[in-house]
Amino acid sequence: MALTIRNAILHILNNDSRPSVYSEAELDIDSEICEAFIQKHVRKLLNNPVVRTAVFKAESELYSLLGEYQSGLRYFKDIAFTLATRMGEIMNRFPSIPSCDMLIARVSHKSGEYLAVLQLQYQEVYVHKMGNADNQLVIQNALPYTTGKGEFACLIGLYDAAMPISLLEKAVNEVLYFSELFLECDSTPSKKEQVQLK
Repeated sequence: MALTIRNAILHILNNDSRPSVYSEAELDIDSEICEAFIQKHVRKLLNNPVVRTAVFKAESELYSLLGEYQSGLRYFKDIAFTLATRMGEIMNRFPSIPSCDMLIARVSHKSGEYLAVLQLQYQEVYVHKMGNADNQLVIQNALPYTTGKGEFACLIGLYDAAMPISLLEKAVNEVLYFSELFLECDSTPSKKEQVQLK
């Protein structure tokens, strides 16, 4: 299954006293590291039994904005900035949502063009720090790569006017903010959830 990355950008969304950092430059999608990282996370949304299918509500503001992007009235960096600032506003209302990076990528797959939106929550890792008179272990935040089970992510089908959604999320304090507040969509149980209901 060929998966081609067309555009990608990464924004830092802080939900503490620090300001968020919105990137003005796209990621270097020709970099092998960048390509491998994006492909690994996007593939988690393709044919995954825990992913839900969803459709935008008629009144979804995001659906309207993405329709403008789909028809060529908005550019990738513009729509990516709009998505990130929208999530930042939601995070400000919910202090329990941790700081994260938001990866937005346009990808092509055999079934068509997609917009991937991934909220990547940090993982603490130990790093060996050495200096002239310094030799210690320190903890730093890192992006998830091999795990990332707590991701909030979606794949939006740009190949269709309805823009079908593949969705991965979990509730935070009993609120499904990613689907209900950010996307404004209705989802159906995943294949795994359907099996558990039987």
